[in-house]
Amino acid sequence: MLYMGWTHSLNHGLFLSISPLIPLMATDGYDYSTIGLLLSVYLFLYSMGALVSAPLLRITEDRKALFLTIGLQGGSAFLLLLPGVMGVALYLAFSGIFASLYHPVANVFIFGRFKGNVNTAMGLHGTGGNLAQFVFPILSSLLAASLGWKTTLIAISLLGVCSSPFYMLASRQGSYGENRGQSVGNYLKVVKYRPLWLLIAFSVVFNLYYRGIEIFLPTFLSLERGVSAEMSSFALSIALIGGALGQYVGGIVGDRCGEVTMVLMASLLGVSSVIALQLAHGFWIIAPVVALLGLAFYSHQPAANALLGKTISDELRPYVYSVWFFVTFFAASPSTLFVGIMGEHLGFANAIMVCSFVALVPVLVAMYLHRRRPPR
Repeated sequence: MLYMGWTHSLNHGLFLSISPLIPLMATDGYDYSTIGLLLSVYLFLYSMGALVSAPLLRITEDRKALFLTIGLQGGSAFLLLLPGVMGVALYLAFSGIFASLYHPVANVFIFGRFKGNVNTAMGLHGTGGNLAQFVFPILSSLLAASLGWKTTLIAISLLGVCSSPFYMLASRQGSYGENRGQSVGNYLKVVKYRPLWLLIAFSVVFNLYYRGIEIFLPTFLSLERGVSAEMSSFALSIALIGGALGQYVGGIVGDRCGEVTMVLMASLLGVSSVIALQLAHGFWIIAPVVALLGLAFYSHQPAANALLGKTISDELRPYVYSVWFFVTFFAASPSTLFVGIMGEHLGFANAIMVCSFVALVPVLVAMYLHRRRPPR
């Protein structure tokens, strides 16, 4: 699980490494609108590629698929050696495609090897991914001062190339394609699977309000609470630290109390934290509130992933994870637009207030799931 946490960090970290390098890219003649467009294409491909993961598991083992997705995501950085914007565009396109294959395959891999404590395993895997948000931007900034932005991205990407072969040492589970139905037919079965859409409804709305708050948290604190720019940014780091803890706690509680109980607890803590954020003034009161908000959001992920895997057959599990990650990743992107537009026209304090009403929807879905499947 330590190794899987590291590869999950690589999956997110290779993209996060770009953020501190954007000013350096601009000095090389890349305008911000072009950079923004290319990063948007990456995020679009990052969601779309998840649909390819299940068919991939029809033709190869999960361990081989993970070896390929991590290795090829890292190897895509060599496309940066091509001149001009074309090299950057091809790097982001291929990196996004290969990175998008990771999550559904990783969940299938975890489910096949950690059946006794799958929530804990999912939580540890998620914790590794969250920690990348601290490590890689800092590493990227330090290396770019002496290496330049292109060489920095290539150097960091080589970590993926060097790390991927260790998946081949994992136990062999076989592919999911032997004597199975057609991919299109399996996707149709998943689309008709009602529990999937209940969990997707929960996760999409949770993403809808939380991601927007997360992105605009420093802006809200600066404009509406008078917190300095430096401390506002630090508050975001506190939320992300809470998220890393939430992944771990969510996995432990999910195994001990049941996935449905954990999902309900996360949704209740989430809406309570958003309400508390509206009432909090002063950094040292706001700090624990945003930590709890981050913990609430990320703690639902291990339980939701485990619950989804437990309620589907082995045959359809790769397909349900493909659809799950496609929809949730794709639907998370409008959240920043949602909060940004409200903040511009209504003020960010009112935008957060609207988010507190949106946060009630995951509570209602979780209560419905709780009634249908009581905690063990």
